[in-house]
Amino acid sequence: MSSSYESELTIASAGNGDSGISPSTILRIFFVVGLFILLGSGYAGYQHWHLSQVCTQPSSARIVDVRYEPAVDEDDSDTWTATIQYTADGGLEYTKPGAVSTSTEGKYQVGDEIAIRYNPSNPSEYIIIGDNSWLGFAIIGSILGIVFILPYSIALIVRFRRRRAAVRLAAQREENLRAAQSPWDSSQETPQD
Repeated sequence: MSSSYESELTIASAGNGDSGISPSTILRIFFVVGLFILLGSGYAGYQHWHLSQVCTQPSSARIVDVRYEPAVDEDDSDTWTATIQYTADGGLEYTKPGAVSTSTEGKYQVGDEIAIRYNPSNPSEYIIIGDNSWLGFAIIGSILGIVFILPYSIALIVRFRRRRAAVRLAAQREENLRAAQSPWDSSQETPQD
């Protein structure tokens, strides 16, 4: 008596004998990954757009701390991350660690002032005026997402066109067979007396 594990192995190994991942599965994985990348970059772009709409109160923030983070590997670059502090109307003070970062040494110094806009109805939300670092992320993310989605999309289009052509060819063949077998075919006219 064989176990269910052995029968599952038999079923899993049945087929063409190839134990690797099929190309269509790889394309589907690329599609899903690309979709997540595209959605993530779109969401980041939307978040910044939303903040640019609701953060209307201009103010200035002071850099209170700058931390150096060395590169993890040779493909990385050193990063300096600044903590900002600002005061909203009503006297509430907000401190935002990691608010800005750069790979340029000395760009931010403790005590420097930067221009911001915050949301009057929720002063903890802010944007830094002139900081377009989000734009690079959104553009690169969109391009990567499209690059990952494109192969599967092309494969679907090709498959659809092939199926449509096969259906048309089958319909044409069937029509030709019917025409050849038709009793009303003009080539088989009977002579009249």
